[in-house]
Amino acid sequence: MSDAQLSARLRREVFARLAERRQGDAGTGTSFSVDDEQALGRALIADALDALAREAIAGGRAVLAPDDEDELAREVFDALFGMDLLQRLLDDPSVENINANGCDRVFVRYADGRSEQVGPIARSDDELVDLLRSSGARAGNTERRFDTGTPRLSLQLPDGSRLFAVMAVSARPSLSVRRHRYLKVTCDDLIGLHTLDAALRSFLGAAMRAKKSCVICGGTGVGKTTLLRAMAADIPPGERIVTIEDSLELAEASGLAI
Repeated sequence: MSDAQLSARLRREVFARLAERRQGDAGTGTSFSVDDEQALGRALIADALDALAREAIAGGRAVLAPDDEDELAREVFDALFGMDLLQRLLDDPSVENINANGCDRVFVRYADGRSEQVGPIARSDDELVDLLRSSGARAGNTERRFDTGTPRLSLQLPDGSRLFAVMAVSARPSLSVRRHRYLKVTCDDLIGLHTLDAALRSFLGAAMRAKKSCVICGGTGVGKTTLLRAMAADIPPGERIVTIEDSLELAEASGLAI
């Protein structure tokens, strides 16, 4: 059995047991938090791997090496509770932006300025569309469609990242993920990061307190949103703030009162 077949088998087995547990809990009126369900998922994955090892021993076959078993467990967990192969990039704190043209042409920009092509984020374009469709269904309180009738998808991922994807209107399904390493930041934090000096920090703080109009501009990924959040932290708490934006990167990530 290939690695892909083994992973698919474990995903089916664990998903079936999770579904049985959910159905049983629904009958008793019991509800689990996301953390509880993920803990249960990890336990079920461990049970499935133990059963797999016993099956291999009984059949006279070699069991998986510990590293391979850990890799398989993570792959199954990410497929059930995360964004499958894409989850590895989302879990990497050094990743800032992810751009994909299809499942296998994936480019990543890192915090140190490097841009590299990385491995596939799905096993096929159809699987990528299914992944995005299920993510849209899970996001927020209302389902976001992603099909030929609604070929655009925009949503916020659990870690605060913004995802935008298209299908049908492009040659292949494509997506862009913008990561924000500093969701809540002040100008003093930027001094510690050597982004601002004390004089510029004082000037920006004075501009905010004086209610001056400011324009922040620059290229993609240079820190415009981070600077805006830091400057907004200097706005007196009694002031009313209104954001006008189509992707809600500022308000949703920074918790501004609108």
